[in-house]
Amino acid sequence: MGIFKEKREWRRSDFRKLLREAPSRIPGTGGKHYSSKEREKLEREVFPERRFGSKLSGPEVITKLRELRREEQKKTGNEKIEAKGMRKYLEEQTGLKGKY
Repeated sequence: MGIFKEKREWRRSDFRKLLREAPSRIPGTGGKHYSSKEREKLEREVFPERRFGSKLSGPEVITKLRELRREEQKKTGNEKIEAKGMRKYLEEQTGLKGKY
């Protein structure tokens, strides 16, 4: 179930808490994990407050996932694998896989 079916918008602190408490396994990377600190850092880097404000909505997250996919295509080697893992992790945690 996607988190945006529960609420239309998530406060940044609630979204960060959700990521912190989420499973740490990164899909498609052969068993790599994000620590809770890395997941918090991921939220801050991917959804900077100066751009997204204090709340995150489903359409904003979908837009960012599209951007991540385009950026991923420009990268090569290990950078591409890392970027894909990050995107897939966010898709899995937000429930927005295949929505864009």
